[in-house]
Order: sequence, then structure tokens, then C-alpha cells
Amino acid sequence: MPKQKPEIKIESCGLYTPLEKEGKELPKLVRFTEEIPCELGIEFGYILHIRKGRGMKLTFQIDHPPFFRDACPAEGLGGEIDLTVAEQSTLRDTAPFTGEEYVRSNVWSFYLRLTI
Repeated sequence: MPKQKPEIKIESCGLYTPLEKEGKELPKLVRFTEEIPCELGIEFGYILHIRKGRGMKLTFQIDHPPFFRDACPAEGLGGEIDLTVAEQSTLRDTAPFTGEEYVRSNVWSFYLRLTI
């Protein structure tokens, strides 16, 4: 009998409450959004809901935009920023964050997040 194809859907994406380090509960969605404010402590990401996928390997990659070496560029500025050539030289690229995770049960949720 052929193996059933896993069902994968994005349950939610946006801003979340902080993840409890010791808890098993997923964080609560604060707001659906694709725009992330540049504020320290902001937690954002998405939750995948996977059915019929036990044993499947998930691989993921997060590509970061360039950022200032010492500070969050938009903090307190509230909008787009025009950078001079000198300021652009203080930006740095960061290698993508990659990882893998194995689906541990036939009904499983996966939370991928970042915190500023």
C-alpha cells in the first residue's frame, strides 16, 4: 500500500506572545501580519500544522535582511530610512539560519520563530 501524502498547512503567521521556555504549549497569535516592526522583544514566525507526516524531515532556511552592526536601524524612526553611502557600509549581511526537524507524530504542529 502506498504511503499517504502528508497534509501541510500554515495555521497562522505574524506576531506571537513569547514562547514559554519550559512549556509545551505553542504561543498565542497576537496579530496576523507580514510586516514586522523593528522593536526589541518582538516575536514573529509561523505555525505549520502537519497531518499524516510522522517521520518526515522538515528543512527550513531563514534569510535575514542586512542590518546595522550595533542597532536596529528603524528603532524609534517610524518609517523608511534613506542611507548614505557611509551608513550603507555599516550594514552587514548574515548567513541564513538553517535547520531541520523530524515530524514526531501523525498530527503535529511546528512553530518557526525569530525574536528581535
